[in-house]
Amino acid sequence: MFFKVKAGALQLTIYIVVVIAILLSGFLILVHTQNYFKLTHEQLLNATKLNDKAINHSLIHHPIPLEDSLNLELFEDENMQVSVKRTYWGIFNRIEATSTFKRNSIKKIALTGAKQELNSRPALYLADFNRPLVVVGSTYIKGTAYVTPQGVRAGNINGKSFYSSQLIEGPVYNYPRKLPQLNNELQHQIRFIPENFKELSDSHFLPNTIVDSISNSFHSPVQILYEKKSLNLEHCRITGNFIIQSNNKITVAPTAKLTDVVLIAPEIEIQDHTNGTFQVFATEKITVGKNVTLQYPSALVLNKKKERKAADSTKNIIPNNSKSRLKIDRDSTIEGIVLDLGEYNPQSYNSDVLMEENTEILGELYATGNIELKGRIKGTVYANNFLTKEKGSIYQNHLFNVTIDVSKLSEEYVGLDIENKEKGIVKWLY
Repeated sequence: MFFKVKAGALQLTIYIVVVIAILLSGFLILVHTQNYFKLTHEQLLNATKLNDKAINHSLIHHPIPLEDSLNLELFEDENMQVSVKRTYWGIFNRIEATSTFKRNSIKKIALTGAKQELNSRPALYLADFNRPLVVVGSTYIKGTAYVTPQGVRAGNINGKSFYSSQLIEGPVYNYPRKLPQLNNELQHQIRFIPENFKELSDSHFLPNTIVDSISNSFHSPVQILYEKKSLNLEHCRITGNFIIQSNNKITVAPTAKLTDVVLIAPEIEIQDHTNGTFQVFATEKITVGKNVTLQYPSALVLNKKKERKAADSTKNIIPNNSKSRLKIDRDSTIEGIVLDLGEYNPQSYNSDVLMEENTEILGELYATGNIELKGRIKGTVYANNFLTKEKGSIYQNHLFNVTIDVSKLSEEYVGLDIENKEKGIVKWLY
């Protein structure tokens, strides 16, 4: 007996088979895609971990050659290659680690500097020029202090004596010594940073007109804003991998919001009420106005040009009313490094670095010239000489109503690259 099957039933059967086939294919594709993304995700995680290990390895072991990319064979994953490159970003080292697997790669960039354990950081490091350190008024120094063999003593300025019973709250070491030296490579970087732009191609340079807001990742090539004349930064927001340079002067207005950029000019002025995070490099003068806040990791670096020595040493004595080359005005805060470099002239009575009243540095102040300190240091001071000027008189190596307290500095602080110091990460770059 024969049964007739309707054509519609056959079509339905074929339709069901096709749907099942599509569902099975979709399921197989979904499983494959999930496995692929799972594997890729794991590889990305492994690559990120390898980058972290590579950066940490470069901090612990001998430094990677500058401007060179080095392949590391330190890790078990044979499917990945890890390379590390070291350059400078301002005063800090920049370490780039790149992990490559198949046709993919992932990069991580760290800004690095020198670090010290909290209990080994000095509060004060004073070079020996055969003068004692004299503390007057409400001066308070907490932490380890390295001073001259002449030691520390209480003094008197205009009838005001030392108010505390303890000269320094912490161990004091008395023996001749110079200031600890900056890393030789860092000294070279500071000396020649104004010339670095000459090595870059035209593609790195921006037009002189700044738009309202620009940003540049540190994973991209550096961008240069260069002007032979004076440059005023105002009503703009500049973030990331930028160098801003003038052959004359740069003025930063409070309406300019600068983040992680580097400024280079003979003279740099930061006007009142400015806020930002940036590094400043000048050869003649740096002026920080009132109520300025530069957040960590910022830096003020004055690398003074060599001056001709006068035949008569008395000609080197600079009058009281001469202006300081690096001045931080009232109520301003610098989080990071303040660095004054140049030949020290013991015959000079000029305040090379002047910190006005109620100013604050959270980090390190390193000066080869005279420091006139009226504010607070939450960190470390490296000094050749202090000056105090009161009512027309100049007092050598006197500290009057000054606070230096290294215990107030965060344990995570990483800063100035002084030789033979352990290295650490300042921040991760984007």
